[in-house]
Amino acid sequence: MVTDLGRRYALTGPEVTGMLGYADVRPVRLPAGVVSLVPAGAPLDPDAARRRAAPA
Repeated sequence: MVTDLGRRYALTGPEVTGMLGYADVRPVRLPAGVVSLVPAGAPLDPDAARRRAAPA
């Protein structure tokens, strides 16, 4: 997923688009060479988001 803020985020599964409210949106495919030029953000992983963070 590429956001309007200029970051790309890997989706860890096909269900993630629905969780984000994009279930009925048809994705636009971009060439891998173009996507690789966009800075990467953290993967969008529902399981990781549910885990409790370790105390600092």
